[in-house]
Amino acid sequence: MVGREKELDELSRSIASGKDPTVVTGPIGCGKSRLALAVAHELEEVFPRGVHLFDCASVADSQERLRAFAALADQHPVPSAPDGAGRRALLLIDNYDSADQRVTQVLTGLLARDPDLSLLVTSRETTSLYQGRIYELQPLALPPKGPDATAEEFFAAPATQLLMQRACSFPLPVVTDEDRAAVTELLHDLDGLPLAIEFAAPLLRILGAEPLHRRVRSGLGILSSGSGSVSLRHSSMREALEGHYRALPVEARRILLRLGDHEEFTFDGAREIIGESSERVDHFLLMLIERNFLRVSHDPQHRPTFTFLNTMRSFVREKVAERNVRGGLSFHRGSVMHDHPSILTPRQRQVAELVADGLTNREISKHLGIAEWTAINHVREVMRRLQCTSRIQVANWVNRNLEKLHG
Repeated sequence: MVGREKELDELSRSIASGKDPTVVTGPIGCGKSRLALAVAHELEEVFPRGVHLFDCASVADSQERLRAFAALADQHPVPSAPDGAGRRALLLIDNYDSADQRVTQVLTGLLARDPDLSLLVTSRETTSLYQGRIYELQPLALPPKGPDATAEEFFAAPATQLLMQRACSFPLPVVTDEDRAAVTELLHDLDGLPLAIEFAAPLLRILGAEPLHRRVRSGLGILSSGSGSVSLRHSSMREALEGHYRALPVEARRILLRLGDHEEFTFDGAREIIGESSERVDHFLLMLIERNFLRVSHDPQHRPTFTFLNTMRSFVREKVAERNVRGGLSFHRGSVMHDHPSILTPRQRQVAELVADGLTNREISKHLGIAEWTAINHVREVMRRLQCTSRIQVANWVNRNLEKLHG
């Protein structure tokens, strides 16, 4: 794995020498799944009972996911060899979500009855399992910027190596200083995220360094599989971030969008930006941190501060712009809307906010855990009560009444 030799060695040694569960976490696109799969392949000979894989993202429906995982657990008998020889096995769970409590219960029971089962988990959130440890995977190291940066430092950076390997564009000895500066800026804008680099690499060959850098600066839309890149799960960088965003509760999304215009802030500063200080707000702020929407660093006084990766900030600002466009569109003439949230029941207010966030009826049903027809009926009733003739009008109503909805 380009640029991940150290992490591959660390994780392989740790899992081979111990039995405590390991959760690999990190921001979207940092390569958690690929690293975990590489570790599992590396350790096949260490686990005589085999290496087993379960990808939570491969089964969208929660009930089907539970049945599939329970079936895997039932096929995993506890060994009875008295001497302990040949007993070890490794279970890799990819894209684990701690909110899926039933899968967690089955997993906990499996670990309890099989002391020789090692567990490797990838997750978008910082979560601990069964007294295990957390391994925070960082983006690839970037080449330094500035006039003092050397060509040797540029080519030695793991992010550069991955981009060049995937792009197969520049014969390395003839890359100019201008090319190196543009590629360095590009890699910093991509945060050193392997997924973003994979999407950008084919475009480097087509557009050149500086034009590609300008286009990435203008938005994430260009980073897609249409450019010829290959991703096992995601068709674009924006789609990957969108899926992570949609998994948030509606109120956490709203807080995220409010923070998007700010470069750096403390925890108390985030409260001021949001305009509210309460346990509820603190809960959602911590959720954004634990799910890797916000990055944590420390100022010279060692106080924690929070910021966005460049890719996440671009995504959040695009979401804000989309919502402003939806909210700014005019109503049909003659439409008279009720402007007080009391016109809707609490469930209908939830549905209205999900409509404003752009969710389809099917996505609303999954988000709320209700049947799709129930979601359809809720949307229809919301539109009837608000006297709306389109979902855009519902979004407009929600944007006009945000403070009343959560006042």
